[in-house]
Amino acid sequence: MYTKKQKNTAPYTYQRAWDYSLWLLSRRPYSEKEIEDKLISKQTKEEDRAKIIAKLREYNFLNDQNFAQMIQRNETEFAKKGKLKVAEKLYKKGIPEEIRSEILESTDTSTEQANALYQLQKAKYKWEKFDTEDREQYFKLQQKMLMFLANKGFDLDTCKISVEEYIDISIKKI
Repeated sequence: MYTKKQKNTAPYTYQRAWDYSLWLLSRRPYSEKEIEDKLISKQTKEEDRAKIIAKLREYNFLNDQNFAQMIQRNETEFAKKGKLKVAEKLYKKGIPEEIRSEILESTDTSTEQANALYQLQKAKYKWEKFDTEDREQYFKLQQKMLMFLANKGFDLDTCKISVEEYIDISIKKI
């Protein structure tokens, strides 16, 4: 009869935890908090965790500033998300408040508005059923667009400006 192989649940030694950390970082970038959480899950001693994180920082394998900039760039340039979604993701990754606020302050408002317009154009099939001549439906359309952009992580000012611009460009031409 086949027996399932037992997992080794013993706490990780310093060397094994170091190797595990390097293996994780070879797969993708991690924040300091994520690495610490992974080491905690492997029952690594607190002093070993501190030494490993300090050593990874020394070798520049862990750098929350660079990690946060990478997340911000990916979310704004490729996923076209708003800065509130970026802030949420940075929070979930365990990035400190100072770094989060610095990254969010560096976000360009013109890029933010361009991304919001892109999101509206990408979902244009949702807006086609509304009759913009009817005042009530026009108001509903604006509300739907504002909620759509808010769910994508854009702040209220960016949402309002982008919705007005989209309506002026796309819908009123029709």
